[in-house]
Amino acid sequence: MDNGKRASFVKVSYDVEIDTDLAQRLTLGDGWISSSLSVDGSGTNNIDQAAGNGKASVSSSTSSIGPLSSIVSAYASSDIVCAGQTIRSSGQSEGSVSGSSGSLSTSQNAGVLEGYMASSQMIMAGSGTIKALQSTNLAGSLGYADGWVQSSDNVVHLTGGLNGVGGMSGFLDTTASDGVSASGFFQAESSESKAYSAAKSTSADGDAYSYLSSAGNLASSLSGSAKGYVTSKQEVDASGDVRVYASSTSDDSSSKSYDAEGESASGSMSASAGSQASVDTNIVGDLQNPTTSFVPTPGSWVWNGLGGVLTSNPFQLEANGQTHIFAKGGDNGLWDNVDGDWQGLGGIITSDPFALQDAQGKIHVLAKGNDGGLWDRIYGGDWWGLGGFITSNPSAAVELSENGYMYIVVRGGDNGLWARELNTEDMSGDWYSCSGYITSNPQIIFDSQGNWHTFAQGGDGAVWDLNLIKKGDQYYEGDWKCLGGVITSDIMPVVDPFNPNLIYASVRGSDGSVWVNTQDITSGASTWAGLGGYIQGNPSPVIDTDGVLHNFVRGGDGSLWDNAGGTWYGLGGFIKSNPNAIRDKEGKLHVAAVGGDDGLWVNTVGIGATPTTLVGSFACDYNTIQSAVDAISAGGIVKVLSGTYNENVQIDKSVTVKGAGEANTFVNGQLAGPVFSIGTTNPSANVNLLDMTIENGNAANGGGILNKGTLSLTGITLTGNTAGNGGGIYNDGGTLYLKDVTITENVAGNGGGLYSTNSQVTFDGSQVFVTSNKASSPSPAELNWYQGWGVWINSGIPTTAGGFNPATQVTGNTLVS
Repeated sequence: MDNGKRASFVKVSYDVEIDTDLAQRLTLGDGWISSSLSVDGSGTNNIDQAAGNGKASVSSSTSSIGPLSSIVSAYASSDIVCAGQTIRSSGQSEGSVSGSSGSLSTSQNAGVLEGYMASSQMIMAGSGTIKALQSTNLAGSLGYADGWVQSSDNVVHLTGGLNGVGGMSGFLDTTASDGVSASGFFQAESSESKAYSAAKSTSADGDAYSYLSSAGNLASSLSGSAKGYVTSKQEVDASGDVRVYASSTSDDSSSKSYDAEGESASGSMSASAGSQASVDTNIVGDLQNPTTSFVPTPGSWVWNGLGGVLTSNPFQLEANGQTHIFAKGGDNGLWDNVDGDWQGLGGIITSDPFALQDAQGKIHVLAKGNDGGLWDRIYGGDWWGLGGFITSNPSAAVELSENGYMYIVVRGGDNGLWARELNTEDMSGDWYSCSGYITSNPQIIFDSQGNWHTFAQGGDGAVWDLNLIKKGDQYYEGDWKCLGGVITSDIMPVVDPFNPNLIYASVRGSDGSVWVNTQDITSGASTWAGLGGYIQGNPSPVIDTDGVLHNFVRGGDGSLWDNAGGTWYGLGGFIKSNPNAIRDKEGKLHVAAVGGDDGLWVNTVGIGATPTTLVGSFACDYNTIQSAVDAISAGGIVKVLSGTYNENVQIDKSVTVKGAGEANTFVNGQLAGPVFSIGTTNPSANVNLLDMTIENGNAANGGGILNKGTLSLTGITLTGNTAGNGGGIYNDGGTLYLKDVTITENVAGNGGGLYSTNSQVTFDGSQVFVTSNKASSPSPAELNWYQGWGVWINSGIPTTAGGFNPATQVTGNTLVS
């Protein structure tokens, strides 16, 4: 309706079963409109409504599979809009309200995967204000209540729920005007896995986070606010495998955290940021330091339901900036979930799919067809029949050479191992018998020396490795090697990027627990280690950016579990398939599985952690520092593993680049310019370089490093660099901090080790050395402590701290002879 001032409207839509009862009432008033709809039925029912007036808009949504009784209502006038709903449901259900007014927005959600839910939700919005409320009670699996509110870059997010089975009641209030705030209360009892509550507040000035979880009883009163300055608070009372965590990070780079676990906890914790980061706790109980450093994250933030009907184990692949999850659908065709959206790739397949990227960058999805042969679906292309008669899921790997061939391994109709060589440039190749007698799906990988390993269970129940040594282009020789053990799953191998000579092969043992075989390819030695637990199906191993081996499994209780470095963590949910885990290029671990609803679900480990990526020669995210720096989010960490990197790196964002030690990571500029150029197009860049040797740079200014931003060096050696000014470092109007830094054997016209102009320089500690550098001209006479040729300060006096003594630490620098 239009009252002459603002157009007000109410819209209701529904998709319900034919026998669902509906009753709707619509009322038009003087400048206002209202609607009320009651719903009673069973089966699959969906009800949506929206209201708006040109200044603000609100909406609500209910979806249910099972018995449902609901009343939804909406109101709109020129001044205010409202929407509300009450939901009583059994089975799978979800309800939400959301709205916006200018730059203000809020949403609240509640749901349960399987069980009972009673929820009342309401939202109202006017000019310059918005508010939402909910009261929810539920019992079942994966239940949750969630609230989120935002004003510009001020955000508060509160949640509570169940990672497994139990009961929960919760109340939430979210409000936005010139700032945002939220408060709530949760009470839960978990009978399987854990219950949780969490509050996170963020702004441009920092973030504050608090978290509580319990495998028994939990009660939490929580709140958060954000208006530049941010807060997160919880009053907690919990028992039974309790975890309490609080952290804050401020824009002044300060950070604080508190982390404890035990059998009981009660008291309060609060975190704040926006000036200096602060965490305050007053918690008593049976608590100790946790055994893991992972930031705990609530299940409602990490489990993501992507729908679909899956009839195979899923397979994930990150390629070309997208995440693909391939699976066989209910129609037996191949389906791909691309960043949350489903697309059908056709065909009829009778195995789990396997996907990988070839040397030319194309994505191949391999599967057994309904003719028993091997088929290859090229993403963005066609199906290719590769022949053969196979009796297993396929596995494939690309050899380590330019335009390397792909090798696909399967079990044949004779129960032997067969390999299909594939030239991916023209799709040619042949089948080869690899002999043996295998009783599992084979898995192939290439090791860091370019040799291939195919793991399979032999007829004796043990693990066997067909190790073929590369003798020439597409030519390998070798034989089967028994690694022992008695297993009841496929063998799932992974190469350690931190030590590429090690291959970890994870299996389910005859006792139902997880076992890992570690094979050293240099010595040929292998050892077994038992991780305990009781699992169903295959483990899925992945190594995180700290070098910790994770084995994600379906537990005996049907939920998802993670063994991280030998310690078990329950991640909740109810899954019906083998999990499939990958590490993305910012360090998060994504675990895909088929849920109890036959849909695709993904659990993400590492949400909220600092984005971290790996650079290395093998099994890493990138093979150059520059490509990693370009891709990582601002504030992220680039870990550069052992090796020599021949490149000249430009950094114009705030990042940390961390090597594996001065004796292990070498960045060589190849006399082609500064090895590192910092902030040359963005002087606000704040960069940390740690734990590496920087060598062989050559430039007019700054052979090793040219800095125009804010640069901190720790654990750095600069050597063998040359320049007109600043052989090791040229600090041009930037801010430079040095701690545990050695600048030695560099050459320049001015400042063999360091040249600084219109800049701030700090030498910190007794382990900063500027020695044995050479220059054509000495430093100005009034700065004689610089020993003439080692350091040139164009103006001002540097800052010294931590006992730095130039008389003993700036020595042996001489005139170029």
